[in-house]
Amino acid sequence: MKKITFLLLLAIGSQSIFAHGGEDHGEKKKESNKAGQTYFTLSSVSDVFEMVLRYEPIEAGHTAQMKFFISDFITNKAVDSAKVEITSPDNDKLKFVVKQIDKGTYIVEGTFPENKSYNLVANISAGDNADLMMLEGIEVGKKISLPKEEAIAPSFFNWQTIGAFLGGIIFSVLFLWLLMRRKKVTITH
Repeated sequence: MKKITFLLLLAIGSQSIFAHGGEDHGEKKKESNKAGQTYFTLSSVSDVFEMVLRYEPIEAGHTAQMKFFISDFITNKAVDSAKVEITSPDNDKLKFVVKQIDKGTYIVEGTFPENKSYNLVANISAGDNADLMMLEGIEVGKKISLPKEEAIAPSFFNWQTIGAFLGGIIFSVLFLWLLMRRKKVTITH
């Protein structure tokens, strides 16, 4: 009985002969842009405010409309009715118009003359709090690079896995049959 149990364990273990090392055939999650993302994001944090700027690709000479969110740094609550002035240290001739569209949400409109990187300074005052915040690296003329379509990772149930499994079973059965044939068991009563 021990021999039969040993042979069965050997037969089952022999399927590992068809395994290969190191490859992970499961679905991998790679860090990339979110599928369908159509905007850039910048943020700035101070001891008073937190500011996040979101904008779609901007072309030089066209009016850009960028959305930004302002929240209190300590409470993370949206800053309502803030007075916001936007300027550019790169070009003092740039003019921007800021409008509040919701609690803590603002739109800034302006036109950038060239396709290059710009920095903006936001002078924010709300209630008793005021601060200057820098938004660096607004890329005018930059296009969003969408991630390349990746091949779908094969699932566990593909022809290679099934073939290896069936091959292991056939190999195990043949191995057991040869062992049993070699030592014929005679049953005597």
